[in-house]
Parts: sequence; structure tokens; C-alpha cells
Amino acid sequence: MGKELGTTVLEERLAAQRSLIAMLMAHLADNGLIDRNVLEPDYWALHEYAELGEHAQNDMIGLFHMVDQMLDGWESQRQ
Repeated sequence: MGKELGTTVLEERLAAQRSLIAMLMAHLADNGLIDRNVLEPDYWALHEYAELGEHAQNDMIGLFHMVDQMLDGWESQRQ
């Protein structure tokens, strides 16, 4: 049997911060206060320029995915 990997305190804290950022972004986008079509490409341009690593890229892909899920959920609740 392989050793089970648990999450570290740092991973838990970063996940909580990503969740909060995703929720804030979703609320801002939902209220028309940010333009995701501008914000997201700008972020990825910065990501490339700063040469952030694969882990950072995966974290942000997950964050933007959470934003989409929240927005979709709120939209379906309104209908």
C-alpha cells in the first residue's frame, strides 16, 4: 500500500484564499464591475511574462473554473 498524502496547512490556506478570490471575482463579474473577457487574458499575459510555474498555472485555471461555476449556478437560480 502506498502512503496516503494529506493536504498541508499551507495548501489548505492557499485553497481558502483561492476560493475567496474566486467568489469575489464572480460577484464583481455578476454585477458588471469587471470584464472577464479583459481580466482573464490580461492575467495570462502577466503569467507568461512573469514566467510563473505550472503549479501556479493549474491553481489559476482552477480559480477561473470556480468563478465560472459560481456564475453558472447563480444564473440558473435566477431563471
